Amino acid sequence: METDLPGDFYESIKSRLYERIGRAVRLAYRVLDLGCGACELARFLRETYRQRVTGVDVSERAFPGHPHRAKGRSSLRCVKADARHLGFVRDGGIDAVVPCGPSTR
Repeated sequence: METDLPGDFYESIKSRLYERIGRAVRLAYRVLDLGCGACELARFLRETYRQRVTGVDVSERAFPGHPHRAKGRSSLRCVKADARHLGFVRDGGIDAVVPCGPSTR
């Protein structure tokens, strides 16, 4: 069953959604954000909770205006990759995972 939502629905709830997700993963140090889009949630978590966040998205459109990977040992990495094949994630390397966000397709 599909529901018609206004085009600005996600924008209208985004700040509350980010705060709620942040509270849920606040004790995690290393967070993986799957389906990160433009890495907005990843940036929020890094800035608000001082977490090391890796955002992953398979879409070519996911990273408008910034590189796919942050340079050096940044606390934020945005990676263009398929979430089924994350070779850079090692056992014990992630404390929390945020599953895919809303689709913009």
